[in-house]
Amino acid sequence: MKKTLLLIAAALLLTACGNKDNSASTDGYKDGTYHGESQVDEWGGKVTTDITVKDGKIVEANLKNLLADGSEKDENYGKAKEGATNQGLYKIAQDAVKNSQEYPKLLIEKGKIEDVEAISGATVTFKSFEEAVNDALKDAK
Repeated sequence: MKKTLLLIAAALLLTACGNKDNSASTDGYKDGTYHGESQVDEWGGKVTTDITVKDGKIVEANLKNLLADGSEKDENYGKAKEGATNQGLYKIAQDAVKNSQEYPKLLIEKGKIEDVEAISGATVTFKSFEEAVNDALKDAK
């Protein structure tokens, strides 16, 4: 009788351990739209992102690379305010803005920020994008 009860107890214990609810995987996110922001960088700018999750996966993402005044970095980013422009620095600044726009596409493709690699010439923006993504998805886990 004791052996039977012991076997039943062991079977129940193993069954209870094996019946985990797998409706949300550890890599999946709750469906919804989430907004995140990075910390302000050393120049006063920041990155924001809006991420849409559907069926537990990131299906949409964007990146806004903002200056200290809140305006988005555009074709004028890297130009001197007085009008004179160092063409080399201007090109570097514009390449960084252009390259950083790949990050949302890579995030959608890879599914999580940990699998996205920084792009040469846009590494500062990557760190800010990573912060913004983590901020956005903290409530989606």
